[in-house]
Amino acid sequence: MENNTNNDNKKIICFVCSQELPGLEEWKNHITDMHEEKKEYLLCPECDVPCRDINSHYKVHHRDLNLPQMESYRVEKMTDWDEKYRKSLRKKRKFKEGMFDSIKMGKKIHYRSSWERDAMVCLEKCEDVIEYYGDNYLCIEYVIQSKPRRYWPDFTIKLKDGDVIIVEIKPKDQAEWIINQAKWKYAVEYCNKRQWEFQVWTQKHIRKIKTRAVRHDTLLREHIIPTKEEVIKEIMIQ
Repeated sequence: MENNTNNDNKKIICFVCSQELPGLEEWKNHITDMHEEKKEYLLCPECDVPCRDINSHYKVHHRDLNLPQMESYRVEKMTDWDEKYRKSLRKKRKFKEGMFDSIKMGKKIHYRSSWERDAMVCLEKCEDVIEYYGDNYLCIEYVIQSKPRRYWPDFTIKLKDGDVIIVEIKPKDQAEWIINQAKWKYAVEYCNKRQWEFQVWTQKHIRKIKTRAVRHDTLLREHIIPTKEEVIKEIMIQ
C-alpha cells in the first residue's frame, strides 16, 4: 500500500496491478473483487486486510500477536508493483478509462475500458433500451472461501418490455477464474429471483455490437443483446 506525497490528492496503489484507488475501502474492494485470493493476495485473519506476505504483515501491524495457523503465508504470485507501476508510466495503457456523456440518461457514466465505452455507444442508440446504469448502480453480495464479498456488475439495462438484463464485460480467458465463477453464480441466483437475466459479454460480443452501432435501424433487442443460448455457448457459466 502506497500513498502519494501530495496530501490533497492521496492515492492508494494496488500491489498486484498498480492501479491507483482513491481510498482504503476502494483499495480493499478492488483487490478482493478483481484479483485471485491465495494466488495474488491473502487476507489477514486479524484485520481482514489484503496483503502478499502474512509474516511481514504481522511484523509490521500485529507485532504483539502470535502468527496464526494458516494453509499459506505467502501468495503464489509475487508482484513487484513498484517496478510494474514505473513501466506502466512509460507505455500507453491498453485499456481506456473515462466518463461517457450519456444523452439518454442525462449524465456522465464512468467506464473502465474501451469495451465498456463501446457497449455504451450501442446502448445509447438502441431503441429497445430505455435506461442503463454503470458499475456503481447495483451491488450483489457473494461468498468465496467462507468470506463475504461485494460485486458490482458493469451494466444494469432496462428494456421497453420491462425486462432487466445485468451485464458483466470480461475477456474470455478470465471466464474460468474462481473469483469470477463465484461472482457470476451469485449474480445468476440474484437475477433469477427477480426474473431478470444475467449475461457475460466477451470481446466477441463487443465486436458485434460495435459493428451494429453504425446502423441505427438494426439496434433492436435481438441484435444488441446476445441471446442466453449464445452467451452460454460462448462462455460457459458453471
